[in-house]
Amino acid sequence: MNLQILHANEGDLEAILNLQKECYQTEAELHNEYNIPPLTQTIEEIKTEMGQGTLFFKRHDKWSNNRICSWILLQRNDIYWSTNRK
Repeated sequence: MNLQILHANEGDLEAILNLQKECYQTEAELHNEYNIPPLTQTIEEIKTEMGQGTLFFKRHDKWSNNRICSWILLQRNDIYWSTNRK
């Protein structure tokens, strides 16, 4: 498998935010609650998190056509969110 896990940069944040919203849409539908942070977060908020030291990692594989297919957010050694494209 041609799998790459890379440190995400500011240029990846829009794709990460779009993937986050795509993945959490199902969760919102299940609970009929659309005002959850993963759906309301803005690109500016993610940029602020990155500027404050939050690390984003992205995963690419040969089947994703070079799109980000999952990501993980780390801050002070704690895992906050992990999202995967189905």
